[in-house]
Amino acid sequence: MVTPAPGRFRTWIAFLERNGLRIRVAGPELRAIAAVLGRDAPEVVLVDAIGQDGVPMAVRRHLGQLHAGAAIAFVGVSRPPAFRALPEEAFDDLVAEAAEPAEVLFRVQRAAARRLPSRLEIGALTIDRLAAQVVVAGRRVVLGQREFHLLTFLASHPRQVFRREDLLHQVWGPAFRGSARTVDVSIRRLRAGLGVLGDWVETVLGVGYRLSPPGES
Repeated sequence: MVTPAPGRFRTWIAFLERNGLRIRVAGPELRAIAAVLGRDAPEVVLVDAIGQDGVPMAVRRHLGQLHAGAAIAFVGVSRPPAFRALPEEAFDDLVAEAAEPAEVLFRVQRAAARRLPSRLEIGALTIDRLAAQVVVAGRRVVLGQREFHLLTFLASHPRQVFRREDLLHQVWGPAFRGSARTVDVSIRRLRAGLGVLGDWVETVLGVGYRLSPPGES
């Protein structure tokens, strides 16, 4: 997160960290960003653009100098009336300063997902994100829209366990009003759709679900 006032986003930062994200905070100056990041390119940069003309593009320029060629997603933070004044080329997404932490998490995860290659291949499983197609052991399988997005998310984080509540927020979005039961139903349909690979979708008792391809670390 690039901001001159990190205290203003203390609630966001705490929530994101509780949900497994590693957050580093820096001022908008090149020296400050370099000192915080070192050699590690971030996946997503939240840029505080409130009352800071020129900062968004400067931050992109700074990151370009530090990590040339890295695929970095940028999410701008501002107030809705000022959204139109922000340079479109500076951001991949925008979030309001007054947004709930769950929405911020959703937008950050969505921005990170856009960095993923359009084609994911894990063993006998191939996911074409652009064509919304799934191939299992050389044969195309048909999944519902919810199940496709759920599979893509789990496959993007293999072996990582997610609670039902996390999946609701990160796959369906914070505005979705379904219950944990919605996740259970989609998991059941996903397993059925994957056929011989259905057992890759594991239930972790008392926690949630994960995708565990055999032999994948």
